[in-house]
Amino acid sequence: MCIRDRKETDEEDKQVTRLKYQKKELKRELKEVTQTLMERERDLDLKVQRMGDLEQELEQTKQLSMMNQNEEYADLRNNLYQIQRRCEELQKENGSLKIQPVSYTHLRAHETPEHLVCRLLL
Repeated sequence: MCIRDRKETDEEDKQVTRLKYQKKELKRELKEVTQTLMERERDLDLKVQRMGDLEQELEQTKQLSMMNQNEEYADLRNNLYQIQRRCEELQKENGSLKIQPVSYTHLRAHETPEHLVCRLLL
């Protein structure tokens, strides 16, 4: 072999070695990118699942809230019914129920933390 052929062969070998190295680096980068994408996909799946769980929880909370409101409404209606019955009983006992207006000061005198006088309606 002549020196020229040997140089060309050495150059070709170096180029092949460089190309193999580049191929190896590209494979490594592709593997890293693939792993990153898989991790992001898992994270996204978890977020989607969590969002579904939160939507279910919200729906359950809405249903419970509606049930509580219905129960409270039923309790209020029951209380009103009892008050009406008591008023009717008092009317029967006393002949008639006298309702007289009272002053704001009078209302405030009987105010307690449990029974506040509504200042918006006065």
